[in-house]
Amino acid sequence: MWFFYFFFFFCIIKVSVNIEKGITDEQAMKMAGSLGFPAKLHSKLAEQIKNMYHLFISTDATQVEINPLVETSNGEVMCVDAKINFDDNAAYRQKEIFELRDFSQEDQREVSASKFDLNFIGLDGSIGCLGS
Repeated sequence: MWFFYFFFFFCIIKVSVNIEKGITDEQAMKMAGSLGFPAKLHSKLAEQIKNMYHLFISTDATQVEINPLVETSNGEVMCVDAKINFDDNAAYRQKEIFELRDFSQEDQREVSASKFDLNFIGLDGSIGCLGS
């Protein structure tokens, strides 16, 4: 069982999704109803939620973050900005996605570390380390 989370301001909406069946219309509508949009937009929101779930599963994503999700002046629902992370272990399945990576837009220290399957996090200031 997978959990699909929606964060809306300070509220977390958690829905259990059977990974074999995918998100149901009822689950998507429940989530849509919890987002604070007018009722007339719930079916459009539910479609966006189902599309986001499909994107998450089909691309081996580890995170799909939409912020903000808005109502346009003509009554449409639109994802304005997104952050998507992909499972590095799925690179062989998602070649097209991983070929889009633009190393020139990344911190070269992080790029160098990633060649050895390490994460590098640059820090500023005085840093202390404790260990035994």
